[in-house]
Amino acid sequence: MTAQSLSSRALNRALLARQLLLERSRLGLNEALQQVLGPADDAAWAGRRYGSGQTTSVRS
Repeated sequence: MTAQSLSSRALNRALLARQLLLERSRLGLNEALQQVLGPADDAAWAGRRYGSGQTTSVRS
């Protein structure tokens, strides 16, 4: 399998599409947040929601 390189324009458009900023979407709020934030952020929010006060970030 060979890796494909994306041009800066293609990479930027892919990022905008993932963030739902490229075109209108009919997703509901929960679905849109899941797409933009991703499931990895659920753990961070769970800590705040249940009052542990300590959250860890999975993103680098």
